[in-house]
Amino acid sequence: MLTTLIAVLIGNVLSAALAGVVLFLKKDDLRAIMPYLISFATGTLLTTGFAGILPEAAEALPVKTVMLILLGGILAFMLLEKTLIWRHCHAQHCEVHPASGYLIIAGDTLHNFFDGMAIAVSFGVSSALGVMTTIAIFAHEIPQELGDLAVLLHGGFSKKRAFYWNIVSSCVALAGAAAGYFALEAVAGIGPYALSLSAASIIYVSMSDLIPSMSSKIQTGPRHFIALLAGAGLMLLFLSHGHA
Repeated sequence: MLTTLIAVLIGNVLSAALAGVVLFLKKDDLRAIMPYLISFATGTLLTTGFAGILPEAAEALPVKTVMLILLGGILAFMLLEKTLIWRHCHAQHCEVHPASGYLIIAGDTLHNFFDGMAIAVSFGVSSALGVMTTIAIFAHEIPQELGDLAVLLHGGFSKKRAFYWNIVSSCVALAGAAAGYFALEAVAGIGPYALSLSAASIIYVSMSDLIPSMSSKIQTGPRHFIALLAGAGLMLLFLSHGHA
C-alpha cells in the first residue's frame, strides 16, 4: 500500500506541482515544449494500455470479456465527458471549457480518482506494471495540468488559487488508490475486471484528448513522432524488464 501511495504522489501530485512551476515559463517557451510533452505522453499511455494492462487482464479473463469491459468503459467515460467536463486542455484557450473554473476542477478530480485506481490495480498485478502505469500517468498529467491551469487563469483565477485547486484535485488520486487497493483485497477475482476498466480510462484519454491535439499542424512533424516513439519505447523497456 505504501508503494502505491508513493507512486500516486509521484504520478499525480508531483506532476501537478511541476506543472505549476513550468507555467511560469515564458509563453513562447511553454508553447514550444507542449507538443513534445503531449507526443511523449501519447506514446506512454497507448503502450501502457494496449501492451501492458490489457494483456494482463486477458490472462485471467476471456478476451471477449476484456474487450466488452474496455468498450463499456470507453462509452462510460464518453458519457462522463458529455455530462461533466472531463476532457483536458493543452492550450491557453480551449473551446471545450466554459468560464466555470470549478466545473473544470470537478472533472479533473474525477479523472484523478480513476488515475489513482489504475495505479493501485496495476501494482496489484506486478511492480513493473505499476511503475509503467505511474510513468504513463505522470507523463500525461504534466501537459494536462498545464493546460487546465492555463484555462483557469484565463477564466479569472489567480495563479495562487489555480495552483491550490489543482493540487487539491490531484490529491483525490490518493482516495482512488485506496479504493482500488481495498477493492482488490475485499473482492476476490476483481483484479482483471479492474485492469480492463483502467485500460479503458487510459486509452480513452489518449484517443480523445492527446491524439486530436497531435493532429494539429504544429504537432505532425517527425520530431513529435520521435517523441511519441520515445514514450512507447520507454514503456516497452519497462514491460520487457518486468517479464525478464
